[in-house]
Amino acid sequence: MKTHVGVHLALLMLLRLSNGDISPKQENSKVDEGTDLCHDIYRKDPEALNIGQHWAGAVPAATTHIDLSRVTSPASSFEFRTFDPEGVIFYGDTAWGQDWFTLGLRNGRPEIQVRNTFSPASVSGCKPINDGQWHLVAVRSEASNIVLHVDHEEVFRVWHLSMPVNESTGMILRIAVGGMLTNQSNLLVPMNPALDGCIRSWNWMNQTTAWLTGPPVRQGAIKPCFAQVHRGSFFSGAGLAMFRSKDLGHGGLKDWSLTLEMHIRPLKDAGLIFALADVSSQERPILSLRLKGQEYTLHLGRSTETVSNMRMPCEEYRLVLVITKTCITLGMGDLLIRNADLSDHDYQDLMEAWNNPEGRLIFGGLPKELENYDPEPMVFFEGCMRDVMVQEHPLDMDHALFKSDSIWSHSCPQNLPSTSSGEKKV
Repeated sequence: MKTHVGVHLALLMLLRLSNGDISPKQENSKVDEGTDLCHDIYRKDPEALNIGQHWAGAVPAATTHIDLSRVTSPASSFEFRTFDPEGVIFYGDTAWGQDWFTLGLRNGRPEIQVRNTFSPASVSGCKPINDGQWHLVAVRSEASNIVLHVDHEEVFRVWHLSMPVNESTGMILRIAVGGMLTNQSNLLVPMNPALDGCIRSWNWMNQTTAWLTGPPVRQGAIKPCFAQVHRGSFFSGAGLAMFRSKDLGHGGLKDWSLTLEMHIRPLKDAGLIFALADVSSQERPILSLRLKGQEYTLHLGRSTETVSNMRMPCEEYRLVLVITKTCITLGMGDLLIRNADLSDHDYQDLMEAWNNPEGRLIFGGLPKELENYDPEPMVFFEGCMRDVMVQEHPLDMDHALFKSDSIWSHSCPQNLPSTSSGEKKV
């Protein structure tokens, strides 16, 4: 059967990938199939692939190649779920990157970018689909149009020109999910490629092939897709996220203060919640908050405060820390503690560390270069943080200076029954 397919039509007609190649385990993570915490909180969807394996750059979660002479269908479809507002769902190219295509999200809305020598184009639209629900996404080529459907409804068309490709050309279509095979600077409209999301029931071009690179090759070094999720950032107990503190709010003001707040749901009774450190000082972090058994330990400068923790693992509550020139306020759920014994020296050191170009606000643990200067044993936080606010501004883990691949930026496993926040199970 002879098939004529445009270059970018081919980029849309992907293959059906074997679910049996996916092993839902993560390297260096405390997520364990045999662990039963928080009412089966780690229950996974064995039919889904997490495409958010990598944070830095545009490294795909998995890749494969397709022989275009075997193309038989003009349509592709898959189910997709995310809370992430931006990132690449899949990428395809021919001629080893000279012609390429991406389907991604921007502000939660689907976006297609097509680049070839004939007609580069970028189109986005429809309502946001980053609501944590499973959506059926279908892409189809009709003449000179690329048509995108979401949940059986056409949302937009992209007009484009392309060169016909037939079965005798021997052209190969390269496919990448959760990333790109070209430099992200080549995008027509800049985008952060990393996307915390999952796909399942993929059926593209009625082709079947194994992944050439990705989860099957690494045999288990993969983040799973959790069966139920809610908004937040999930720390699996294996890594940290680090921000440049001076980029997160104003400093140097006469009445400077520090405010951090979040909803937190620890899964274990030990771990570092956050710390502020000057990474060039070779000293202990100026500020840190740790969970240790039945206590929270707050360290600031020369002082250490201990607060009883009456919460149970998997119980979500609001955590607030406010430090002004004269007072420290720590809130945990309904408990509010104020300490007016803050020294001027500690306050000045805190403000200087925050405004220092080497100042780092760190969530979930300490980098190795700081562990030697901290007398406390290093235990990574395991659990969920959501609605994180720093200096009264929301914090996006994807905007970190560094973030471990072991962290889910925009989703947390949903415990059963529902969390105290009343999030709907999805």
